Amino acid sequence: MHKTGTEHIRVLIPIRGIKEVNESQNVNKAEQKYLEIVTEDYSEFWFVGFLRYDKALKHLNKAISMANKWQRGSTLHSFS
Repeated sequence: MHKTGTEHIRVLIPIRGIKEVNESQNVNKAEQKYLEIVTEDYSEFWFVGFLRYDKALKHLNKAISMANKWQRGSTLHSFS
């Protein structure tokens, strides 16, 4: 049986478990951008198909930064 359409899978990764986020793109199609998330246990997750890639990357990096500050005991500030 041939399945058509797009399949969506929900993945939950604890922010504090993220070791790094890497940007990538298809060298033949610059509009195809990817995000690789590497966790503390070196698992790799690749994400593609963002409607707003730059916004997703910005908010992901901000969340990681906030989690790192919180983990170090810093005061949490507003998101404004």
